[in-house]
Amino acid sequence: MEYSKEKLAALLNKQQWTVEDYKWLAQYIETTSSEELEQLMHEQYIEDLFDTKNSELDFSADLLKKIHNRIDETGNNHHHRFKVKCWMAVAASVTGLFLFACLFYLNHNRMGNQNAIVSIKKNDVAPGKNKAILKLSDGSSVTLGDAESRHIAHEGNTDIMEEGARLSYNKEQENGRHQNEPENLAVANNTLSTPRGGQFQLKLADGTLVWLNSASSLQFPAVFNGKERKVKLTGEAYFEVAKNKKMPFIVEVADSKIEVLGTHFNIKAYNDDETASLKATLLEGSIRFSCKNKVVTLQPGEQAELAANGTLLLNKNVNTDDILAWKNGLFHFEAQRLESIMHELARWYDIDVVYKDRINTLFFAEMPKNTNLSDALRALQLAGKIKFTIEGRKVIVSKS
Repeated sequence: MEYSKEKLAALLNKQQWTVEDYKWLAQYIETTSSEELEQLMHEQYIEDLFDTKNSELDFSADLLKKIHNRIDETGNNHHHRFKVKCWMAVAASVTGLFLFACLFYLNHNRMGNQNAIVSIKKNDVAPGKNKAILKLSDGSSVTLGDAESRHIAHEGNTDIMEEGARLSYNKEQENGRHQNEPENLAVANNTLSTPRGGQFQLKLADGTLVWLNSASSLQFPAVFNGKERKVKLTGEAYFEVAKNKKMPFIVEVADSKIEVLGTHFNIKAYNDDETASLKATLLEGSIRFSCKNKVVTLQPGEQAELAANGTLLLNKNVNTDDILAWKNGLFHFEAQRLESIMHELARWYDIDVVYKDRINTLFFAEMPKNTNLSDALRALQLAGKIKFTIEGRKVIVSKS
């Protein structure tokens, strides 16, 4: 196939892509080795082609957006979308990354269904999946997965059902088969836990929906009695709380608590990162965040952040798409350190990360969670001057 630097530059600078343009680029990917693609991205002529400097980052960002818009219009499979950008601390040679974003997306898109991809990498790691462990009030445990539908247990006046990737607590009506049970039932606390590499959904007895991220746990009663609905969280979860003005919904996280009446919000409170902070982000309604003698009330689009040193901050105009990416099946990183990104990957892929070198790059990246580890690492590797080596469940990070 005829190929030239000038033709590629002309293609990326065109206002509109034709079907022939798309086929040309797809064919180029089909016949080009991954090593050559990587070399292409890093070569200096990419920067020279577009003459992109620090002061012209807006142009480059706009170019990337246009490329992805064209891809979305032409491609048939929107599910396998990879977007990668990276700003180095010293230089701004970003146009090569835009080329990579386009080529990497097309390379994945032509493969078809992600579930049918068989990795050729010897030490690759499959992505996480829907799995969790339910601990009942009697101390027994039940392993959950993707079962079609099954009855787990009956506690109080609630039937516990596993329905695919969701655990449901269905409170019986007054005319149910357990109608003779007393109203003031003893609290039967259950705990739903996800391991590293797992996630699960939960419907509480009051109708509240919870999405539990990997390496997280939620303790809750089988049925809510009394004047409040109280649960305890570790890790990360997204809540869509059923409205009940007479029974406030309270989430306890370590020494903090979030009180709501009916709203949508996300809480991130992992303790596996000493520098991490507790973050509560509001999407709809209103919540009150309190820790000891510190209290802040949030409005939609705001975030309460409790730093590791105890400082309570109020962040306004938060990018909620970033916050909810995990719930929507994506990794989404904006100006994040590699260590922070690798914490996310470690939880999802159940891996350990070892650093041979310190990496000071800030990453902007988006990728689907249902991809193999090697693909996620390749995206980051091509976006920055870093190298990853997979050894079993260990990933070694070094400078390239």
